[in-house]
Amino acid sequence: MSQRHRQFEENLRQLALHCREHSIETLWFLPVSSEGILSPNRSQTTRLLSRQQERRLNERYDECLKLIHHSELEAAISQLKQLLEEYPHVSEIEYQLGKCYVELNEFKIAEKYYRVANNDDGHPCHTTDAYRSVISKVAEEFSIELIDAEPILRKLSSTGLIDRHVIHDNVHPKLHSYYHLGIAAYDSALLRKMLVAAEMRSSNLLAYSEVLKAVDFNYKDLAISYQRTAYCLRELELLRIMYDPVREQDAQQYERWSEQLLSGNLQPGDEGIESLSDQTPPHVK
Repeated sequence: MSQRHRQFEENLRQLALHCREHSIETLWFLPVSSEGILSPNRSQTTRLLSRQQERRLNERYDECLKLIHHSELEAAISQLKQLLEEYPHVSEIEYQLGKCYVELNEFKIAEKYYRVANNDDGHPCHTTDAYRSVISKVAEEFSIELIDAEPILRKLSSTGLIDRHVIHDNVHPKLHSYYHLGIAAYDSALLRKMLVAAEMRSSNLLAYSEVLKAVDFNYKDLAISYQRTAYCLRELELLRIMYDPVREQDAQQYERWSEQLLSGNLQPGDEGIESLSDQTPPHVK
């Protein structure tokens, strides 16, 4: 376990201990990483390369990208796998393999490569399996009820991936996803006990649109959130060593959506914008 994972575990343990000592009931969510939305921040080889070796690796990788660009996916997969065999744990290669398998509708295989790409990212801004293990370990140690977000979000995605069907940017769930995570919390043993004791538990759950109405969330709030998303995506761009136009393109898209929502040219649910109604949210590829 790395030093940062040990420190994270110690911080979690202190939090759990504080709650126990002060009789604070707690319910934890086990977070999950997005899959295939943004490329890794930092790829690194497991051994030191000479300049010539590094140049050759980049040349071969660029050849794979050209094959992908021309939809020669089987050839790209073959060459990417050869690269990965020679240079294991390079997250950029693993990520591109995941993308290829998505294009072939092989979503379970894509999930495998996206997961290892997330875990091998040298500067992750998302949850890795190592962090998930630490959270599970401390929750079990202190008998804290834990809700795993992964199976909940996978069921909401038509691909079964933690992708743009359920994730708003690269990290945060969409509104519909938050709603279903909230239902999972409502059904937890802890909240059942607390709400029954307070005579507040009801078998009639509010619909998604009713929840938004209850907190007065409307298109203006959605527009503001999209403005903030654009800012965060540009901050994420600073974490990546190699330039990736996708983050800036996504930031510009969210800014356009925000402006169009505020001007009335688009409504929630239009053109990939999140819906505020109870209809099934549109699937965004």
